[in-house]
Amino acid sequence: MGDRPISCETTESLGLQCQALLEVSESIAAHRGLAGLFHDLAQRLHRLVSFQFLSLVLYDPARKVMRLHVLESSVPTTIQPGNELPVAESPGGWAWETQQPLVVNDLNEETRFPQIVPVLASTG
Repeated sequence: MGDRPISCETTESLGLQCQALLEVSESIAAHRGLAGLFHDLAQRLHRLVSFQFLSLVLYDPARKVMRLHVLESSVPTTIQPGNELPVAESPGGWAWETQQPLVVNDLNEETRFPQIVPVLASTG
């Protein structure tokens, strides 16, 4: 950390983050079903990061699509578990193919996912 002392405020914040991450890991170990796990994770992760959706999108090799399996949302949405998109038209498909996190800074300028962007934009 160099010559700069760590403030009590920084130490307390790091402690809270570590505690929340420990609780997330305990939650993962405790749940056997995805729906229960995602419901619990959504509540715990809000202590670490602000988000409106928590979802699990998996590749279906038989159909060659990305399928939404679980969705936890804090806002009304028309997105439902079971929704499918071609890999090239899905944000999850992009992340899966590139093995990189997808960050969209301005949804209004996003052009790669024409089916899903309007749905996301409608939630604000």
